[in-house]
Amino acid sequence: MMYRVFQIQLSDAEVDMVNNGERIARYEVKRDMFGNNVAELAKTAFSSDYYDHVANIKAYDLDSVFAIGNGMMDGEVERTHEYCSSISVGDIIINEHDEKFVVDTFGFKQID
Repeated sequence: MMYRVFQIQLSDAEVDMVNNGERIARYEVKRDMFGNNVAELAKTAFSSDYYDHVANIKAYDLDSVFAIGNGMMDGEVERTHEYCSSISVGDIIINEHDEKFVVDTFGFKQID
């Protein structure tokens, strides 16, 4: 099955702005993406268009996507964005049925 991976990625200009003390909403959501509110934050951030489609990964299931996306397992990865980091908490994975899952603190949580 092919899965699409979405991450909140900051451009170099946005990183510079954050380092200069400017408030960047995408950064603040990414920074706060831990704890009990991961699914709700991810859902809101996705609807606010803060996520970028960074990769397509061919895998058996969500655990395989995570393993391939973190270099723990070989697999087919097609990068679709200039920036793409390892898969971590807050990233969204969408399967072929357009079901959305967020990488939670432990495991995955489906979001609408």
